[in-house]
Amino acid sequence: MAAATFEHRYFVNVPAPKVYEYLSEPQSYIGLSPLVTEVSDAESTRNNDGQTIIHYQAVETFHFFGFVRYPNRIQVAMILTQPDAQIVNLVESVPNVRLKFVLDFQPEGSGTWIHEHVTAKMPLPLRGYVVSQAKAVQQARGEILKERLESN
Repeated sequence: MAAATFEHRYFVNVPAPKVYEYLSEPQSYIGLSPLVTEVSDAESTRNNDGQTIIHYQAVETFHFFGFVRYPNRIQVAMILTQPDAQIVNLVESVPNVRLKFVLDFQPEGSGTWIHEHVTAKMPLPLRGYVVSQAKAVQQARGEILKERLESN
């Protein structure tokens, strides 16, 4: 197994509670994570710390060679760890790819700094592809989130 970690920080001119509320809804990730085209089967539970965990399935649609479409089903556990301050997304995909997205929210003025820390584990032959895709999603998410939330 190979591993990688990377980070991205961006500012959204919207208060942290509004950003947190938006990102705590699985349906919000359709198109927000550019590969995610479908979300289904969301169910909420609580862990031993009383934190809400939302389990759901999503479909990431990959395009190879510009025309070959591959719908990849993934399992997500979204942990609402700290209200208005942190969300953790645990993603499982075949073949044995695991991603952990930690989103920390820091209020500043009328907006919010979002710090995304990603940890990825995958089979060694897939490392380059998984990391490039996860970084691209991470970078795009900041711009798409700003566009969605700041225009409301």
